[in-house]
Amino acid sequence: MRKIIIISAIYILACGSFLSCSKGSSGGGSNGGGGGTVTEESLSISIDPDPGTLVASSLGASYDFKVIIKSKMPPSGVKIDIICTKDADNSTVFSQSLNNSVSPINTLVGNLQAGVLCTTKITAASISKPSNQVSVSFKVARK
Repeated sequence: MRKIIIISAIYILACGSFLSCSKGSSGGGSNGGGGGTVTEESLSISIDPDPGTLVASSLGASYDFKVIIKSKMPPSGVKIDIICTKDADNSTVFSQSLNNSVSPINTLVGNLQAGVLCTTKITAASISKPSNQVSVSFKVARK
């Protein structure tokens, strides 16, 4: 009888340890398991074409470009804010906000006036974690 009790106790302890281990490995954490927080990769973006330090030139009232999300896309997507301001007086020439979950994102800057130098700032922020954001800017002018 004593052997049966000892074997039963060992069995119960072994099963209890096994169950608690399997519960721990399947829950939470950044792996998307139940209830844990998902860690997002820091956003990284680029534009195409990228004028670098040069001034992008437009033949018309708009300048078309793509915003490319180089990092892993956040699960809920990104919010893209585009603001184009005149360098002379910092007045807003064009602004646009859009949400997207697929990269690249085709967009444009509009309302460009001939001979007016402008700065375009693109800010991308995760929809699910707004503090995860990044910005790039470039100069643009209509010929």
